[in-house]
Amino acid sequence: MVAPHGNNSQFITGTETITYFATDDDDTGVEVDNSRRGEWNKAAAKNFGSIVLAGDAAVWRLDEADLDEVVPIKGGRIDQANGAKWRIEAIRYSHMSGVYLCACNRDTD
Repeated sequence: MVAPHGNNSQFITGTETITYFATDDDDTGVEVDNSRRGEWNKAAAKNFGSIVLAGDAAVWRLDEADLDEVVPIKGGRIDQANGAKWRIEAIRYSHMSGVYLCACNRDTD
């Protein structure tokens, strides 16, 4: 397993704090520091096989060191501080890095 940095995250730059909600009825989301959003492109699509995302899509990287024992699930929601919301369509977990890759569509609700 990759050793995390001193702040317990493997990501140093380009990160933000998001709020993760397992369901829309969840009133108390979990704040996740050091999250990273990336573009949905051919390289990202290779990680997910046959999944197709339409419109505004992204891949969120969530370090398990920052998830406080929460495991993201399909259908969960990621809320950014700027008000953007993302719906998790698929998840891949890397045992080597301890990072969850979440393929998301922008949530229009």
